[in-house]
Amino acid sequence: MLNTFLTLALVACGEPDATSADDSTDGGSGTDGGSGTDGGSGTDGGSGTDGGSGTDGGSGTDGGSGTDGGTAEESPTTRPVRAYITGDAHEEVIEFSRDVGETLTTRLVGVYRSASGDGGEVDVLWDVDEDVVLVLQNYDSVRWQVSETYPGRIVEVVTDCDWSVLEVNVPKGVPTRCGSDNAYIRSVEAWVSPNRTLLEGWLEDQELPPLASIHYTYAPLTWALREADEHTDNPAVPDCDAPADPVAFEPADTSWVDSTCPDLADDSWVCASLSLDSVILIGVDSGAQCVVRDSPVSTYPSVTGANIAWLGTSLYALGPYGSITEIPFLDSAYRYSFAFSDGVVADGDRLLARFNSDYSSGSIFDDSLLHRFTSFEQAQCEAAGSTEALPILWSTSSFTVDEERFISAWHSADSVDVVARGAIGATEEIILGGWEDYIYGMSVVDGDLLVMWGSWPSDLVRHDLSTGEALVVHRLDATSSGLACAPMGG
Repeated sequence: MLNTFLTLALVACGEPDATSADDSTDGGSGTDGGSGTDGGSGTDGGSGTDGGSGTDGGSGTDGGSGTDGGTAEESPTTRPVRAYITGDAHEEVIEFSRDVGETLTTRLVGVYRSASGDGGEVDVLWDVDEDVVLVLQNYDSVRWQVSETYPGRIVEVVTDCDWSVLEVNVPKGVPTRCGSDNAYIRSVEAWVSPNRTLLEGWLEDQELPPLASIHYTYAPLTWALREADEHTDNPAVPDCDAPADPVAFEPADTSWVDSTCPDLADDSWVCASLSLDSVILIGVDSGAQCVVRDSPVSTYPSVTGANIAWLGTSLYALGPYGSITEIPFLDSAYRYSFAFSDGVVADGDRLLARFNSDYSSGSIFDDSLLHRFTSFEQAQCEAAGSTEALPILWSTSSFTVDEERFISAWHSADSVDVVARGAIGATEEIILGGWEDYIYGMSVVDGDLLVMWGSWPSDLVRHDLSTGEALVVHRLDATSSGLACAPMGG
């Protein structure tokens, strides 16, 4: 079971004050009243400790359905919850839910920003007839609007403590407070990573009920949290309490391409990329394009999205918050990892990954090194692989390798830097034939350098890696992000 979900001791919140009439100390539902300690349903009353359903009564400990009676009392069941959103900009939802044996639970709702931009509103509706503490997390500034379908079910709302929370509107009578101004605690890595000491300490310090579900997306306009048919630990997320046996990576396999994409059958090489919510293949010789499957990760052009890898019959790209994600070409499955990366590239039958210092807090990965993984399972639960020196630290927005060279470029450039693998120091700058634009991917093909240039539409350009001369230009149908190439017949 995903070890993100932490079963913490529920802290008693105190009983409501009762002073008179039916709710008084000696009244109908008071301490000695009809449902009070000695009353009809109280400790000694009809359903109390010694009463009809009390400890010694009909359904009590010694009664008809008590410990010694007909049916033992069952633990409370946490309702499964799913998020339904509108206004999502371009990123998928990460969510999972599980039964923690309580009916008062914590639910985490996290966003990067509002769909209406920095400082915009995010509406959250609690549409479940169950008590809840909502923890609201955000990165850019947000105005939270919280509502509930069943009055009184939201027990408390906890937010971040910094400038990014511009406003919190909640139902009348619902208490609010801020929980932390620690940026790492706000990050998705802290909530889903096995290395979560800060998170565990924060939950304990805040005396929160058990964490029953988390719901994350990039930029929603509205969230409606509703009861679902069943709990789900997202099958794409690893169970690091019982990690899967490793399956070794293999070099890129293109044997299936002829039958899946007949228009690419005569190409000598093909390249995978992400475009318009799809995984596509592009023929290096023909420029023909073929949609292979839907993409479970963002295809929006980005600096880190430029770095993807093709190993075996799967593509490896960056999912939410940089999670290295496995995307099989031939089915609709996918798997996330707890390795939050700045980019990956294939190196034979290995996966090379770079990690950013901005996300290194609590991580085992050194951002000054390239980390080499032999299997996806090795990366999934932050298992350390072997490393090699990262030759260029300042210009590695987009990068690729061949057997001998590390090649990198800034996100918008007219050149690339080339240096020997594992070396640190002298680099060779190659001016790329008069081209200057955003670079959304690079890959080495038969000694030449393929570059994915520009935003809309993209141009796939083959450059001589010695001179930078542009040899072949293919204008694509739309924007593409990322480039991972492999020879046909492999």
